[in-house]
Amino acid sequence: MNTYLKAKVREIKITGCKVEYEGSLTLSDGLMERLGVSEGEQVFVNSKYGRGRIMTYVIPGREGQCELNGGAAQHFMEGEVVHLLFFRMSEPSGLKLKPIIL
Repeated sequence: MNTYLKAKVREIKITGCKVEYEGSLTLSDGLMERLGVSEGEQVFVNSKYGRGRIMTYVIPGREGQCELNGGAAQHFMEGEVVHLLFFRMSEPSGLKLKPIIL
């Protein structure tokens, strides 16, 4: 099995950080649909300008929401710009797997 990039959000601003919440990344369900990701799917969150880089999972939220929860909230600040990366595992093949990039 190989791991391939499935989808990427080049830049998105963190709209909130809630430490007193079960850990995750709350992302608008519309954006999740456009990216082809499901609730509970693994996501890597990388700071654009800082050193923060974490792995968590995604849960659906309201339009425009990109909120870090639980322990994930301690690695970033509201207003910080991040990249979101989603990966998939697949058997190697000759097919070109084209990721969704927004």
